[in-house]
Amino acid sequence: MFFNWVTPMVDQGYKQALEVPDLLRLIDGDKSNNLASRWDKSWDHEMSLSRSWDSYIGKRVMDDDGREGVLKWIGRLPYSVNPDSYYAGVAWDERRRKEDGDKTIGGDGWFYGEQLFECEDGHGSFIKPHLLQIKGCPSAVVPKTPFVVWGLSGTFLGELAIAGLFKLGDDITVFAGPLTLQAIVNFLQDSDPSWGLGILIVSILFVSQVVQSLCSNQYYYIAGRTGVRMRQALSCAVFDKALVLNERTRANPDLDIGRIVNMMSTDAQRAQDIAWYIHQIWSGLFQMMVACVLLYRLVGVSLFAGIGMLVLTLPVQGKMMETMMTVQMEMAKFTDQRVKAATEVLSGIRIVKFMVWTGRFLDVLNGIRDNEVNKLATQQNYSVVLFFIIYLTPLFVTATTFVVYATSGGAINAGTVFPAIALFSILRFPFLVLPMQFNMMVNAKVSFDRLTQFLEAKTAKDEGVEIQPLESEVDKNGERVALVLEDCTFHAYEPQVIPELSVRDQQLSPENR
Repeated sequence: MFFNWVTPMVDQGYKQALEVPDLLRLIDGDKSNNLASRWDKSWDHEMSLSRSWDSYIGKRVMDDDGREGVLKWIGRLPYSVNPDSYYAGVAWDERRRKEDGDKTIGGDGWFYGEQLFECEDGHGSFIKPHLLQIKGCPSAVVPKTPFVVWGLSGTFLGELAIAGLFKLGDDITVFAGPLTLQAIVNFLQDSDPSWGLGILIVSILFVSQVVQSLCSNQYYYIAGRTGVRMRQALSCAVFDKALVLNERTRANPDLDIGRIVNMMSTDAQRAQDIAWYIHQIWSGLFQMMVACVLLYRLVGVSLFAGIGMLVLTLPVQGKMMETMMTVQMEMAKFTDQRVKAATEVLSGIRIVKFMVWTGRFLDVLNGIRDNEVNKLATQQNYSVVLFFIIYLTPLFVTATTFVVYATSGGAINAGTVFPAIALFSILRFPFLVLPMQFNMMVNAKVSFDRLTQFLEAKTAKDEGVEIQPLESEVDKNGERVALVLEDCTFHAYEPQVIPELSVRDQQLSPENR
C-alpha cells in the first residue's frame, strides 16, 4: 500500500552504485513464460469457440429455405462485404440460382482466385453460419469471431477490476474537496460558528485527501503493472506464432516480417496504454455526471448553457478523430513497408554492396519514409487543432455558465463561486481526457484488429504437422537428443558462388560488353 518494499533498494542506491544482483527480482506473475502460459489458455478458449464447426465439416446442413447440402469449409473471407464475419462453404445438392444474393458467392468453391473447397460448378456458395442447421446436431454453437480484447480480458480481468475499484475510490473522494470547501465558506460566514463542526470539517478534508492519494497511487501502480504484463504477453504470443506459421500463411503479403516486428513493438504497446486509461472512460463520465448534479444545485439551469457550449464542439471533435483514425491506418501500412524493406536490404547487404545498389535502395527506403512522415505530419496537424479545441472548451463552458447565471439574477457570492470553480476544475479533467481516450481507443482498435488477424492465422499444426514434447531425452542408441524429426520434407536454399572476374588492361568491344 505504501510501497515500502522499494525503500531498501533506494537506500542502498543512495550509499553505493547498484549492481545487477542488487536489483529486485521479478515475481512469478511478471515472468514472460508464466504470462505466455496464461495468455495461451485464454486465447485457446477463444479459438475453440471460433472453430466450433471444424468438427462438422463433411456433415449435411440445411438452410432456412429447406435446401440441403454438405458443409465443406468454414472461415473468414477477407475480401467480402463483412471481412470480420465467419462464412460457411456449402456444396448444395441442387444448383443455386444467381438471384440468391450473397449465397451465390463462389458458386464453384472459388473466391478471389483461391479454391476453398471442391464442388460441382454452380452448386457451391458461402453463407453465414447462423442461417444453417447441422443435421443431427441441433445444439451446434455458431462460431464466434475471435478478438484479442476478449483474450486479454480473460487473462487480466482480475487485475483490471482491482485497479477499477481503486479508481472508483479516487473518484468518490475527489468530490470531498468542493463539498468541504463550501462547508468551510459557510462556517466562516456563520455569526456563531461551532468549534466542533470546524474540527469535523477539517478532519473530513484531511482523511479524504489521504484516501484519495492512496487510491490514486494504487490505481496507477496496478494499472501500469497490468499494462506491462499485457504488452509482454502479446509480444510473446506474436513471437511464438511467427515460429509455427505454415508456408501458405507466410506467403500472405499482409503478414510479412515488417508487420510482425511492428506488431511486437507498436501494436503490443497499445495494449499497455489501454491498461492505463481504459478506466478513464467510465471514470470521466462518472465525474461529469456527479459534477453536473452538484453544479446544478449551485447555479441551477444556467449549467445547461455551458453544457450546450460543450455539445456544439462534439461533432467537430468526432469528425477530426475519425479522420485521424483513417490517417493512422494509412501510416501503419507505410510503417510495415519501411520495416520490411529495411529488413530485406540488411539481410542481403552483401549483394547490395557488390552490385552497388546502395543508392537505389536508399531512395526506395527514403521514399517510403517520406510517405510515412507525411501521414504522421497530417495526423499531428489534426491533433494540434483537436487539442486546441479541447483545452479551450472548459474555459468557454465555465464563462458561459457564470454569465448566464449572473444575467438571470443569480447571487454571486463566495458560497457559490468557490465551490463552483472547484467543481468546474474537476469537470475540466474529463473534458480534456475523454476525447484523448476515444482517440487512443481508435488507435488500439486498429492494432488489435491486426493482432487478431495474425494470431488466428493457420499454423503448421493445422496442416497435420504435430509438435509434441519428447518422451525421453535419450534415443534408442543411448544418445541424448533435443529434437526428433519424423516423416519430414525439407526445402533449403543453396547459395550460388558468383565467379570472380579478372579485369585486364584492355577495353571490351561494344559487342562483348
